[in-house]
Amino acid sequence: MIFEPFGGLVLLLLFAVAFVIGLIVVIVGRKRTVFVFAGVGIMIAPWLTMIFLHVPLPTDEVDEWNPRISSDAEVVGVWIGEGFYVELNKDSTHIIKRNEETSQGTWRRDDWNLYLTSSDKQAKYMRFVTGSDDQLLLLAELPPDRHSSGKTGPILKREQPTSSK
Repeated sequence: MIFEPFGGLVLLLLFAVAFVIGLIVVIVGRKRTVFVFAGVGIMIAPWLTMIFLHVPLPTDEVDEWNPRISSDAEVVGVWIGEGFYVELNKDSTHIIKRNEETSQGTWRRDDWNLYLTSSDKQAKYMRFVTGSDDQLLLLAELPPDRHSSGKTGPILKREQPTSSK
C-alpha cells in the first residue's frame, strides 16, 4: 500500500508512462495486430495489476496528510480502531489501551503531529490526517522512519468527545 504523501503522484506518473509507451507501441505497430494488442496490454496492465492485487488507491483511506487543525479541542476525545483505544483529555493527559496493555501519560500536538509521553518516559508519535470523507483520523504507531517506509499504522477514528475533568 502506498500511503506516503506523494505516493499517489508516483502511481499517476507510472500509469501515465505505461499509457504513453502503450500508445507509442500501438501507433508504431498499427499495421500488425500483435503490436496493437501489446500496446493496449501495456496501457491497461497497471490497472489490472491494482485490481487483481486489491491494492487500494492512496485516497481510499488518507486524503490529506497535513490537515488544518486550529485548536487542541478538535482532537480531544476517544479514538478507536484496529485494536487501539486512545483517549486524549483536555488537561493534556492520555490513556492508551492496546490488547491487555494500558499506558498513561501526557500528550502535545504540533500541527498535525501528536507526541505522547507515558509514565515510563517512552515517547510515541502519531499523526492526524483527513480521510476521503473529510473526517479527521489518527494514524497510530508510526515507525521511526515514517517518512520513507510507506507504512502507516492502525487508523483510528474519533468516537466521542471526552467529558471535562
